[in-house]
Amino acid sequence: MNNACLGPRQSSVAVAFCITAPEKGCYMRIVVWNCNMSFARKCDAILALKPDIIVLEEVSQKDIADSNAPFTHWVGSNTHKGLGVIGVTPNEYKIADNYTDDLPWFLPIEIPSLNINLLAVWAHVKSQQLRYVRVSNEAFDRYRDFLTARPSIMAGDFNSNTNWDNLHPGKSHSILVEKLSSSDINSLYHHQTNEKQGDEQTPTQYMYRKPEKGYHIDYAFMSSSLLDRSNIEIGKPEDWLQYSDHMPLIIDIIDN
Repeated sequence: MNNACLGPRQSSVAVAFCITAPEKGCYMRIVVWNCNMSFARKCDAILALKPDIIVLEEVSQKDIADSNAPFTHWVGSNTHKGLGVIGVTPNEYKIADNYTDDLPWFLPIEIPSLNINLLAVWAHVKSQQLRYVRVSNEAFDRYRDFLTARPSIMAGDFNSNTNWDNLHPGKSHSILVEKLSSSDINSLYHHQTNEKQGDEQTPTQYMYRKPEKGYHIDYAFMSSSLLDRSNIEIGKPEDWLQYSDHMPLIIDIIDN
């Protein structure tokens, strides 16, 4: 990996990198991406987006460890394919005290210098009963207090959609969305587009990298205090299918 590409950005977090309202100043940019492995060969494409924080799914432990960014953390059971977070901009980062590896691929990070909590997500398979959205429901129950302690973001590859609710009775995607909403946490994409869960017009994943097989399974849920000053953009397949079957989520939080 080109370590230099993941070094500290030579600027303040308040520098205007926001694509929608640069005149207001960008408080923070988060890029969320299932990189489909081999991140070392793809990092320049993500760093060109000038993120402050990168949440990566299907990333190797080595690719995270090789970064010289101010903060890195990786979790997973397969060293070639796990969940990683890179703090590109210097900030105070702390793994929450209630983190548990009993729920793999969910990583709670406190960022007190920005007054934000981040729960990074890669909804994967722990067991037949705890897989995909089922384990996401368990993770939310575990980290509910963490997500409501301060303005929070729960973002990543959820591998779920309301259209598949019947596959997960009692722990469906719609139930997860209701739980989040009851804690005043909602999807930024749906807030921005006014589309309903299950009726998304913009895919975030293309199975087998085929443009006709698009699904919306990656999300950024945010506290209401962040929603109205945030923007989300989903990468375009013509730009990103060469790298992964997933499109990056580019999330800008605008300074007040």
